Amino acid sequence: MPAWLLYCIKHVVLVIATLMLITLLKFSVFSSDMLSSIIVLLAAGKTIYFVRQSYLKIVEVSRQNTPYYQFMRFIALNIILVIFSFGLDYWCLTQVNPKSFVGFQPEESPFEIFFDCFYFSTLNFTVFGFGELMPRTVYSKLLVLMEVCISFLTFLFILSDFISLKESLQKQDSSAPKK
Repeated sequence: MPAWLLYCIKHVVLVIATLMLITLLKFSVFSSDMLSSIIVLLAAGKTIYFVRQSYLKIVEVSRQNTPYYQFMRFIALNIILVIFSFGLDYWCLTQVNPKSFVGFQPEESPFEIFFDCFYFSTLNFTVFGFGELMPRTVYSKLLVLMEVCISFLTFLFILSDFISLKESLQKQDSSAPKK
């Protein structure tokens, strides 16, 4: 199985598990605030996981003398997974508390709200943020902040001098004592 497919499967399983947990919790006795807190905590865990995995993958790619196009393919896959993950988080938050965001129209179908959440996530990640949807609660603002931080770090990895990172890791490996 290709490494990129395994990477993708791990992330999708993480996102689906989170979605299933939130769906189960929605039908429980928890208050809207408690469920919103759980969504934000799970999203924080996913954020740490995404950043850690990205860093580890960049170090691995740099040490293995991987071509730059493969690095860019990894980054593109990571961006898609982060946007998908946060789109689901926004949607879950709107299901728990419909007033989490300003901008949804009352006549919108559940599919349209679902699409709007992915649209909003894409705009946040690309730092466009047209203002059609805006976070209204502390929980929704925290989710947006997490996605923007991942976006910043991702762009930082892309814009950083990949070759310099690669060279410094190769120098570090060559100067390390042989076992």
